[in-house]
Amino acid sequence: MEHFISEVAKSGWFSVASFTIGALGIVLAVVFYRRTRRTKTLSFAHRSVSIFRNNTPLISKLQVTYEGKATKTLTLTHLAFWNSGNETIRNIDFVENDALRILIGEGEILDAELLCETHKGNMIVVSEPSDSSVALSF
Repeated sequence: MEHFISEVAKSGWFSVASFTIGALGIVLAVVFYRRTRRTKTLSFAHRSVSIFRNNTPLISKLQVTYEGKATKTLTLTHLAFWNSGNETIRNIDFVENDALRILIGEGEILDAELLCETHKGNMIVVSEPSDSSVALSF
């Protein structure tokens, strides 16, 4: 029996097979770890279309007012939010005094509304805009 074991150890296929099994074990450990890791990742995408820029409308003779107030620049922005993690994001995951919100650097948010949602159970609420921010909750 000892003679057989020493012959197997001397042959190259035993070393290659041992290395392959070890490497496969490491790869599978990484794959299974990543699949079972719990993450909450809020992702977003946006698309903006400029309607007016510095009082120069894209359509001549067009004037736009919002609640009686003339606008100098008007941009329509669509935002999409989704969870790219594998665990449910809840409203309690956000700091109580710093809710999830959309902020803009310059200008004013005139209006905000929810256009669609993939699951009605999320109960997404978009608050009324407050100058440069809109709060979201679900």
